[in-house]
Amino acid sequence: MHHYYFYVSPEKINDNSATLTHDDFRHCIQVLRKKVGDEVSLVDGNGNIVHSIIQELTKTSCNCRILTREKRAKALKTDIILGFGIIKIKALELMIRDATALGVSGIVPLQTKHSIKQSINAERAHKIAVESIKQSGNYYLPKIEKPQSLSKWFNGIPPNTVKIICDQESNNKLCELLLGGDPIKSIAVLVGPEGGLHDDEIKLALEAGFIPVNLNPFRLRTELAVVAAISSICSLVN
Repeated sequence: MHHYYFYVSPEKINDNSATLTHDDFRHCIQVLRKKVGDEVSLVDGNGNIVHSIIQELTKTSCNCRILTREKRAKALKTDIILGFGIIKIKALELMIRDATALGVSGIVPLQTKHSIKQSINAERAHKIAVESIKQSGNYYLPKIEKPQSLSKWFNGIPPNTVKIICDQESNNKLCELLLGGDPIKSIAVLVGPEGGLHDDEIKLALEAGFIPVNLNPFRLRTELAVVAAISSICSLVN
């Protein structure tokens, strides 16, 4: 039987209690009909699972007394940072859901020349990521950055990060790049939007140290390329 988890942001958890609000509060009380005295399990997006009991209800929240806590270690030993050219809303939401379930640590929407739009709904993106960690059992929320230019993202990538760009024309294979040598602490993955990256943007990425990698012989949609890239990385470094 599926055990349901409710999301509580870290600032709403203290030493002895946690406060459930917003969508998870409504689902807990109005949909699942939980009441005072019922036990509930909470996650905070930082790997913590809090087992608690509902102590008090209001119209907009419920206060839970903490019974026990447990900390889950990250399943992936390598941080995966995903940068992608912004795509259509439905594909974007699917991509965020899947990337979160696969364990990425960071999601960076990029404003590229072929991007369908230059912004995203940050609140909606966060909500989808929360739903994904509860469904998948990956208890770590990725950090979803504000939309930004390629150059800004490149300048902010941590030192010693392996940087790859998905390129169907490349002869480089991911296994050849990642296997052997010291353990890899972080990988930045760049995926273009529908229509791909402009030649100038590819040149900028190469100058920033990104290595072209051929993940698949076929032309994949952005959201599928993301899944293919992350899945391949996980199989090699984990």
